[in-house]
Amino acid sequence: MSYRPISLLLTLGKLLEMLMSQRLNYHLSTTQQRSSRQFGFREGRSIGHALDELMQRVEKCRGQKNHTDIISIDIQGAVENLTHKSFDEKLTENKCPRNIKTLF
Repeated sequence: MSYRPISLLLTLGKLLEMLMSQRLNYHLSTTQQRSSRQFGFREGRSIGHALDELMQRVEKCRGQKNHTDIISIDIQGAVENLTHKSFDEKLTENKCPRNIKTLF
């Protein structure tokens, strides 16, 4: 019988990521700092929901014979290039509790 070593680092990393996300989302929800139009990093809301809302707005404008402009921006590597200092400043600015800031 051969055995393979199991790495728990990926599992622990995912667990920590989930914990951080849940705590930050809870803080933003309870302090009403999250926009109703935010779809990323929200449970039960996805890119599909964002596209549905977009199409509803486009159809409404078409029905009223109005023009519609759409600008879509995807900044490649935005999260990877975020400095810890700027992220920490935003957490402080938004009165994020210390237990959440410590995780980040």
